[in-house]
Amino acid sequence: MPVCLRARALVRDEAGLYFSPGMQAGGSPIMSDGRGAFLSDVQARRSARGGSYGAVLRSSPRRAPPAGARLAAAFGRARAFGVGPVRAADGGRCILKRHPTTQENIMQTLGVKALVFDVFGTVVDWRSGVIRDATPFLAKYGGAGADPAAFADAWRAGYSPAMEEVRSGRRPFTRLDVLHRENLDALLPAFGIDRASVADADLDALNLAWHRLDPWPDSVAGLTRLKAHYIIAPLSNGNVILMIDMAKRAGLPWDAILGAEVAQAYKPTPEAYLRTADILALRPDEVCLVAAHNGDLAAARRCGYRTAFVARAREHGPAQTTDLRAEQDWDVVAADFIELAQRFGA
Repeated sequence: MPVCLRARALVRDEAGLYFSPGMQAGGSPIMSDGRGAFLSDVQARRSARGGSYGAVLRSSPRRAPPAGARLAAAFGRARAFGVGPVRAADGGRCILKRHPTTQENIMQTLGVKALVFDVFGTVVDWRSGVIRDATPFLAKYGGAGADPAAFADAWRAGYSPAMEEVRSGRRPFTRLDVLHRENLDALLPAFGIDRASVADADLDALNLAWHRLDPWPDSVAGLTRLKAHYIIAPLSNGNVILMIDMAKRAGLPWDAILGAEVAQAYKPTPEAYLRTADILALRPDEVCLVAAHNGDLAAARRCGYRTAFVARAREHGPAQTTDLRAEQDWDVVAADFIELAQRFGA
């Protein structure tokens, strides 16, 4: 069983807590290898998963101080810094692992007060929802062999070009429901559908498919945990009623509905991020964007936001090739919203 030894000082940076080998901590005891050796030469190293930090402590020939009260105090201090548990390793070495509360301490240090979320693809599975609603529509109006998946992908492909007309200033701000409907009308001939043969009511109903998207399996549970500790809201290009309808149907526990229509600007223009932070009466660095899209996170970071990446490897179906992994050193990288909540101490 490891016993006490003299510790190095803890140094905090923006990414986490780690030990510095060059600073004494006034004799604060941590542990030894149990054979009278102090552990020294602490080396901080980033782990391969999620940017966590561990520390490798090597033994030195110095004698250990007495255990007892100092030992208890040492472990208390270590846990106060969010470090632990400790285990012995081969060759007289010991590994000091990060305590699960470390990320919470990090986020408190960074001053994050609100998490805002990209929605299409990050919180909800847009592709499956559109395929579901397009299937009966195509069965009624489509040409022979019309593929609902191809229809969904083609409809989504018009998303960014339509918003670019607004972002460029060539068109005044227009809510996403209108852009979706225009794209839907334009899409019909490519699937063998005569626009004149389709009832307006059926097109209106299909356009509401974007209001009826299902959340990813981890989304609601993760959001609920985060809501207990942070302000949570969408920062989506979807318009307000779209976000409200989606939240009511899917059980998304937002504190507020924010995003492009509120900011009167589509992502990734800076105004979308900066006005959202201002509406919350927060500085940009007090807000963290959670997204499955590296480009969205890069734009938010340029505006001063904190960033969290959650990969959604099937957003675009089984053949997806983009956004499969974090492409920059985002502040947090998580596998899903449950791990995201854990990393934010929720």
